[in-house]
Amino acid sequence: MTGNWRQEWVRATLLTVILVLAAPAAAEAPVVGKELPSFYLSTLNPAKSSVRRVVLDQLVGAEASSPARALVVVFFDADCQPCRHLLPELNKLFARHRNKGLAVVGVDSDAKPEKIASARKMIDDMGITFSVVAESFQAQSRRYGIQAYPTLFIADGQGLLRLRQDGFHVEKKPLPTSTIEQLLFAGGKPASTPTPAAGD
Repeated sequence: MTGNWRQEWVRATLLTVILVLAAPAAAEAPVVGKELPSFYLSTLNPAKSSVRRVVLDQLVGAEASSPARALVVVFFDADCQPCRHLLPELNKLFARHRNKGLAVVGVDSDAKPEKIASARKMIDDMGITFSVVAESFQAQSRRYGIQAYPTLFIADGQGLLRLRQDGFHVEKKPLPTSTIEQLLFAGGKPASTPTPAAGD
C-alpha cells in the first residue's frame, strides 16, 4: 500500500466517521421521496472504474456539477450469493447506459480485512467497471438501514430516493430495470412525478 493511498484512505475514513457522528442519533433509513444520505469513500477498483473516491453529493443533487439522471447504490458483501448474480447484471446495465446518465455505486459492507480483500478479488474477476467502495466500519449500512444483502437504492438526478429493493433473484425479484430506464429517459425523474415548486 503506497503512502499516498494510505493517507487518502485514512482521510476518507475519518471524514466518514465525522459525518456519521454528526448525523442525528435516531436517523432513520432513507424513505422514498427523500434524499439519500451522502458518503465519501475510497474505491476498491480505481483502475477499472477510473474513480479513486466516491462523493455521493458529486453524483446527484444540488451540489453536483453534472448530476446523473439515475443513481443506483447497491450494498453487498463477499459471501452473498445473490450479490454474485446481481453485480454482473448491474455492470451490463451500467455499460449500456453510462453515457445516458446512469451512475452506479457498489458498497462492500464487509468488516474484516480478509473479507474486503475477497470482495476486491471478486469484483476484479467479474470485471466490474462501476465504482465499488468499502465501508469497513459498516457506518453506511446503519445509516441506510441495511438488513440483508443485496439491497438496492435507486435515486433520481436530484438525489431523491425513488425505489428501495431488498434482495435479488433473477426471476422472482429481478433488477428493476424499467424504473432505472424511466429515470434515464424522463430527465432524471419519473414522468408521473411533478417537479417540486421552489422552496418545497
